[in-house]
This record gives sequence, structure tokens and C-alpha cells, in this order.
Amino acid sequence: MWKIHNICPPLAGVLLISGLLGPRVEAQPIGDAPLISIVEPTFNETSNASTIYIGVRFGPGVNTSTFEARLNGNEITSLFNPATECGTAGPCDMRALVQDSDLLNGTNIVTVDIEGPNEAEGSDRTKFQFASPSVAAGSSASRFVSAVGVESVRLPSEADPNDVNSYQIVVGPGPDFPQTIYTPAKLTCSAGTNSMQVLVLDRRTLNPEQKVGGGSGQNCFGDAASLSTFLSSLPAGDLVIMNSFLGLMPNLNTTQIGGLNYSASGIQPRYYNAIGVVGAPAGTAYESYRPANFSHTPRLGREFLAPLVGSLMLDIRQSYYFVPSSFREIKVIPNDPAMPGSSTIVFNRHTFHGSMPAGGLGGFWILAIDRLSGYVSDSYILPTNNSAAAVSDLTFLLDVYYKPHDLLVITTIGAPFSSPSSVTAGLSAAFDRVGGTGFILPKLLSPDDSYTLITSTDPDYLKAHFPVESTSIRDQASGQASSTQTGELSGLLSRDKKNQFGLQTALSDQNLPDPLNSQWMEVVFQQPQDWPVWTASQNLAYLDLTAVSDHYPSVRQKLGCGLPNQICQPIRTYYDGGIGGSGEPSALSINYNLTYFQNDAYSLADFNVVVKQLATEQGYEKNAYTLYNLFKDVTADQSNNLQLQLQKVAQNIDGSVANGNSALVVKRLTQASGVAKILSVIPSVGPAFGGLSAILDGAAKLVPSSSGVPNDGQYAFTLQQLKDGNAIVGSNMADTTAALFVSIVNDWGKVSTIGSGYAAQQSPWYMSLTSMDANVPRAALPAISLTAKQQFYLQLLPTVFSEDFFVQQPQMNPAKIGAKWKAGDIQFCVASYASAPSATIQTYSDISKPSTYDIYILTNTVTGKNPIYFYPTLNFPSSSLLTDLFSAPNLNGATLSGGAGLLNRQLLPTGNYAIMKGRAGLKVTSTLCTP
Repeated sequence: MWKIHNICPPLAGVLLISGLLGPRVEAQPIGDAPLISIVEPTFNETSNASTIYIGVRFGPGVNTSTFEARLNGNEITSLFNPATECGTAGPCDMRALVQDSDLLNGTNIVTVDIEGPNEAEGSDRTKFQFASPSVAAGSSASRFVSAVGVESVRLPSEADPNDVNSYQIVVGPGPDFPQTIYTPAKLTCSAGTNSMQVLVLDRRTLNPEQKVGGGSGQNCFGDAASLSTFLSSLPAGDLVIMNSFLGLMPNLNTTQIGGLNYSASGIQPRYYNAIGVVGAPAGTAYESYRPANFSHTPRLGREFLAPLVGSLMLDIRQSYYFVPSSFREIKVIPNDPAMPGSSTIVFNRHTFHGSMPAGGLGGFWILAIDRLSGYVSDSYILPTNNSAAAVSDLTFLLDVYYKPHDLLVITTIGAPFSSPSSVTAGLSAAFDRVGGTGFILPKLLSPDDSYTLITSTDPDYLKAHFPVESTSIRDQASGQASSTQTGELSGLLSRDKKNQFGLQTALSDQNLPDPLNSQWMEVVFQQPQDWPVWTASQNLAYLDLTAVSDHYPSVRQKLGCGLPNQICQPIRTYYDGGIGGSGEPSALSINYNLTYFQNDAYSLADFNVVVKQLATEQGYEKNAYTLYNLFKDVTADQSNNLQLQLQKVAQNIDGSVANGNSALVVKRLTQASGVAKILSVIPSVGPAFGGLSAILDGAAKLVPSSSGVPNDGQYAFTLQQLKDGNAIVGSNMADTTAALFVSIVNDWGKVSTIGSGYAAQQSPWYMSLTSMDANVPRAALPAISLTAKQQFYLQLLPTVFSEDFFVQQPQMNPAKIGAKWKAGDIQFCVASYASAPSATIQTYSDISKPSTYDIYILTNTVTGKNPIYFYPTLNFPSSSLLTDLFSAPNLNGATLSGGAGLLNRQLLPTGNYAIMKGRAGLKVTSTLCTP
């Protein structure tokens, strides 16, 4: 991604004349002006002229060198020249002339961005209709429907799984986009259910690729070699949906559409289905399959077919790409106060209670979730408190039984252990290997000591640091339970590029009733729904409201197309007319108290049904626009916006660890469990946090990388970009917010849920600046800033520091670990860790030998030498860095201050999850001494 900072000269051969009269538009008020606005063409204007004028108006204080403009996602900034007026529209700062060769037949979309004071970002958006005289009648036209549903493979319940003709690729429905079902009925699938069905679509229109299958866009292949040849021949940028039925194609290689090469791996991808883009980098496609050895029990058959289900959404550059729609909420309550003697897991709105079997005094509960289907696959309760066999069984389950396609929810019931010696070294190592902290186990000796871990044995899951752990441990000295922790864990699961569920967001130790409020995520990304169906006569009434016959002139006048023979588009196409800009579109001020025009095409009853439904929609749309303006503040607010907050985080990272190349992955901004430390001081943050999380997730899914395809999980900004102000998080987030709200206001399912919920003042939809809690999206910015700070530190610390360790020490103080050093005739003892600050030291009882201790000290990786005696010397983090790492955060007005709130144990160098590198503690000689 890059940002223009200087306006380029006009392209050669393009006529640019300031002050030429263009299409008539209404002048924009100059009062409380937005940072940027498009003043021509007017929204939904219809034209068949050979050229189109695009004019923009700048607001106060903008940085004009950051101005960007795009037409249908293509850069057109260089086409703009200074102007004094836009046709008869009044003042206009910049104006461009676009030739018809650069326009699409049908809908065209213009987007503009500019930076304002204090990292504020301004954006605007308009769409217009172009009917090219050179396009043949009846040819396909671009519609830019914001989102349509998609299912990569569907096998109806009554269909024969052995017949390839039973399988479907489903595209649609969407708003004014009918559902189309593609089957291989007319194709030759030579390997039967081991063949691959392929559908190729134009990424701008979702029309079948005319160069494939005689214009059907479909083909079928019986072997990987012919499939690979076909994929290599497709036009770059086409969207490809494919599936291998309930079969297996050996030696599969789909790197040509952004998939992976399985021919050189040990993975046999059964039931493979994928959605990708021709020419995209490997790893960018969404894929789904069942490897034989990735589940602890065989999972074969029609009930284990795992399709990619979601939407084909327009990204911020107006090209379609896949966005998954499935989410699962989870909440774990160890030793649930409401269910004495039991723990509770709420998953996917189903409640499970776990209690010890007869005679069991306490132990662990594992609930396993199939990461592809999203359903619970099994559950085990292990009474480890009074059963050595249960300890062995738990170790076996973690080390051997569970496989990468299992998501494990591990929690405690009662007192897990009767004594520290009950914990074996094998069990401790098993927890380390799956991303837990084995050293915590010997401390779980009371029902007040609770533990929760959500993880997987998948090496990629562990490498990405997705496991989340929450504990509540009784103070060993006082015997009192923790007053600051509960051991509870709330999370939201979402699907990754392999269609597998993993933690999207997790918060621990919360007393808030709904800290995540995942409904925003679920509704924003749910599959689209078309508008309520009208009868044929009712649809005629709807179209007549805006027809050139002018039977309802007040409607046409309100839409700004009331001149004789002037073309108006149908009312619903105006709903997104205010997204990207400011204010509601004029369609939302139509008075539906209309007088029925007597005619034979539709009745008064038909007319009443239509206007009643439109009036209902209007109310929902108004509420959605109220929310849009609150969400827009996240980027447009000139005093407290996302880019400004992240910039402050970057500037305040301790210089001793700063590395400008460290990248902040946007998708991870809601994933740190330590966010809990700030959420508790932000009233009603749940709706705000959930809403902002949806926008951040949208940025990861809808912002294209340099390859032109969004790469969920890789969209990031570096520390240096944020510090220098070169990041474009503001403009991308502004465009993402617009894209998501366009999909909301154009989708009956989304707008009816959100609009009606807001009207009823229901959480999480009701948000208001004037409400007592001010639960608006920007109220959650401090929580996002905290996560950014944590994520940067967890990346940066290993580049400078190591965790030096000593095992099985007779005492807990590393300052008492010394070594003899001889310099000439002088012999003395060197205590290398005597100056280590207490905050750098972690001490745990050794699992194998509980009477001894394992000690870890956060230490500079680079060592020095004593200038006189030349023995190695060590350095430790400064007190300011330690304070910033481990002290609690706090809220100062609307700005985050205080520390990052990291836990020392997050730095332990144990197991596959380890963030920090472990290094054997410094021993100057092999002979130790006591200093």
C-alpha cells in the first residue's frame, strides 16, 4: 500500500479544463464542512455522455498533498486539476474529466480520501450510472452490489453423495441479486467424486467468465495436472470457486489462484474446496479440506463436508473477495458460583455443565471442538486430584490423542490437585507444548484456584500465539483467593484461511456481563438477505414511484431527478447515498403519505403494501446512518482517532527495544487477553468494543495488499510507519467503515436487525454520545491502543532480551548464584545476577524435584566484559521499561496511559508457544560459589 503526497501532472492525451460546465448539481453548504466531499456527479445520476466530470470540495485544514481519488478502484488522482467551479454546482477545488473508455457500463463508483488536522481522515463516496452508446443492448452491466452470499460446495440432505450432479456451487442471493446454483450436470468429471468442479467469475461483476466453458464459466477435471494447466490459462484477476465433492484429488496444486501446493507435502486434502483469485500469491486463497490425520477420530462422510460459507464482498477497491460469515461465542466459568461443584462452558449459545464423577475431588475438563464444523466433538472430565491414572490420561490426551483440527477448551473443576507433587513432569511439559504454563499447575490446590486454556495442538496455531490462558490462584502466604482475577474467559471464534475456527478475540478475568458483544461481528458479516419479496404488481408500484411518467413527483423531486424525462433509479438504490460523506441521503426524507395514482397495473392495496414497507425501511436506514456517523468518528475525529492513538503508542514504545520493522497486524488488535485491565474502567465498553472489532476485522478482510487481494491476517503497519505518520490506517479504516455500512444499508437482514435494535435501545445496537455511558465506538480506542502496545512489546522484547534460566536451585534468589573467577593471583566470586531487578525474576518450584526451584531472569542478550578483570557482565531492562511492561494501564480522559499490563509468565521460554528465547544462566566457571 502507498500514499500519494504530491499531485502528479495530468496524463498525456487527457483534456483537463478548469471551469467547464458539467452536469447540473446542487451546491454544498459551506458551514460545518466535511474534510472532503464529491460535488459532481450527483449520486445515482444517469449519463450516456462521452465524458464525465468529477469535482471535489476540500474542507478546512486539509493536507491537499494527501488527496487520493479512485474510479471503480482504479487510481485517478493525476486526472485532477485546480478548479473554481463545478458546472453550476458552485465552488469546487479540484476537477477531473474522465473519458468513457475508463467507465463501466452500468454502475460506477468514485471514492476520495484526504488527511486533515491531527491525523483525522476524510473520505467521500458517490456512485453514478453510465449507459455507454457503444455497448450493445442486453449486454451485462456492472452493478456493484455490496455483498452476495456464497457457498463453495453444497450437498442437499436428500441428494446422493456418490453422484457428482448432486453437488452445487451457490452464488447469491444479495440485494437485487438472485441466487444462482451451478452444478456439473453438463460437465465431464472423469474421476467421479474425485474430480474437481471449477467455476470462474469476473471479479467486478460476478458474471461467469466468457472464455471458460462456452461462456458458462464452468469446467471439471479428473486429475491435478489438467486442473493446474487450466488454472494457469485463466485471465489474471478472475475469481475462482472450486470443490472436489466428497472426494480426493491426489497431487493437488492450486497456487495459481492463491492456494497451496499439496503435491510435495504429506497432506492429502479430502473434500477440498477453495475460493481464490487467479495470479494471487500462494496462501491468500481460502481453502477447506479434511486431512486424514488432523483429527483424533475419523471424520469422513457427508456430515463432515466443510464448505466455505460467507459472502463475496466488495473490498475498498471495488473488487469482490470472499469473507467468512461463521462465528462462535464461548465463555468459560471455572467453579461456576451459580452451579456449586460444577464449571460451565457456554459455546455457540449452548450451555454445558461439568462436574466430577462420584468420588472425584477435583480435576480438569476438556471440551473439544471440531475446528472445521464448529461443533463439539467430545468431552472428558479427569479427576486428577485423587487419581494418578487421570493425570496420565490427561497427559496422553494433550500429547497424543488430540490433533490439529481440534480446538481444546481446558478448564478446572474443584481443586485440581491435592499437592504439588501430584503434577508430573510429563503433564507440565504437555501443557507447555499446547501453549499453557506448566509451572502454574502445582499451584492449583484449592477450589479457589482456577485455570482455563483455549488452544490447539496445531503447530501453526501455536506459532501464531493464539492460545489464551486465564488463571485465578490463591495467595500461598495468606491463603486468600485472588481479588483481581476470576479465571473466567470470554472469547469469539472465527474462521481462518483454512476454514478452521480459532480465537478471534479473547478477554479474561471480566466481571462485565458482555465484554465482547460479538453481535456486531456476526451481523456485519452474515450472509446477505434480499429485500422482502413483492408480488409482480407490487413491484410495478415500487418502480412507478420513480418512473419518468412522474405519477409521484414529490418522490422524484426529493431524489433530485424530477425534471421532465429525467431518469430516476429505484428508491432502494439511493440508500447508500450518504455513506462516505456527511448527512443522510435525500431518499430518507421522502414523505410516504402519498396519493395513489389510479391505474390498471397495480391496486391501491398493492400500493399500500409498498409504501408501508418503504416507510419501515426508512426508519431503519435513519438509525443505521446515526450509527455510521458515530463509527466514522473513529477515523474522522480531529482530537481522538484511531491513527492518532496508534501513533502515540508507537512514539511511546521504549527506545531500548524499538525496531522500526516490527509490524502490527490489524487483526490482532482485539486478541490480547490483557485488554481486560482497561475494559473494566470504561463504562459500557462491550458494544463499543464489539463494534470497533468488526471494523478492524473488516479492514483485514477488505483492504487489498500490493497483489490486489486482501490477505486476512497479514494486513499490518510497521512501528516506523506509525511513528513517522506514513501509515495509512486512517484512510483504510475510513474506507472500510464505508464499505461495511454500504453493505448494511443495502441489506434487509442487516439493516432490519441493527435499525430495529437501535430504535428499541437494545444492546449492542444502541449507541449515543448523550447517553450516560457514552458507549460509542471511539470509547473503545484506549482498549485497542493497549493491545497495540502489548503486541509491539511481545514482538520487540525477543530482539533484545533473553530469559536466562537456572533449574533445580536450592533457593529462589538468583543473586545467590555465583561463580569463581581467577584473575592472576586474585580469586573471587562473581554474582552475575545480583543487580537483576525483582521485576525481571520469575521463580517456580521445579516439577520433577519440588524441593528445588527453576529461576528465569529477563536479561539483555548481548553480554559485556569487565574492563579490569574481563569476566562476562550482564545488563538488565531499565526500570522505566519494566514499569511500562508490567504496570497496570489506566485511562486519562480519552487517552491510554500507564503500562502495558503484561504478565511475567507471558515471557516464559517454555513450550511451543514461547515468545522469548531461553538461555542457560551465565556461569563464569563450572565451580559455583556463594557470594
